[in-house]
Amino acid sequence: MDRRMIPARRASAVGAMLVAAVLTVVGCGGGTPVGNARVGDVRVTNATARATADDVSVLYLTIGNAGKETDALLSVSTDAAKSAQLMAMVMEGMSMKMQDVARVEVPAGGEVVLKPGGYHVMLMGVARPLKAGQRIGVTLKFERAGTVRLQVPVTSYSGGQ
Repeated sequence: MDRRMIPARRASAVGAMLVAAVLTVVGCGGGTPVGNARVGDVRVTNATARATADDVSVLYLTIGNAGKETDALLSVSTDAAKSAQLMAMVMEGMSMKMQDVARVEVPAGGEVVLKPGGYHVMLMGVARPLKAGQRIGVTLKFERAGTVRLQVPVTSYSGGQ
C-alpha cells in the first residue's frame, strides 16, 4: 500500500465526519432537535405524532430522567393544535377510559413511556390535518428540568407506537 494515500484517506474521513456533524447540528429543523431532545437531567426520545384527517391527533414519546430527584412533565404545547392535554388510560369498572392528568412523574433514574393504552398527549383542535412525513414543533415543560422545544415527526398509525 502506498503510504502517501494514508493522509489523504484520513483527511477524507475527517471531512466526512465534519459534514455529518454539521448536518446533525443544522438538520432540517434549523437546529431544533427532531424526535429527541435533552434539557437538564431529562431526555426525550422517540417522539412521534399520529397522522390524522380530522382535528384530533395524539403524541407519544419516551421521557428518561438521569437525575437524583423525580421530575414531572407539567405541560405540552404546539402551534399545530389549539390545545395539548396530558392524558392517561385508566380502568373504570370493566372498561378503559381516558382521564386528564395534571402531570406525568418521571422517577429519578427511570423513564416513562407515553404510548397507546397508557399516558399520552391528546392534540385537540388540530389546525390542518397532519400527514405522515411532516414535522410539528412541540414544547414540553418539566417541573425541574425546565422547557425544551423539539420537532416531532408525524407518522402513520400502525397499531402501536
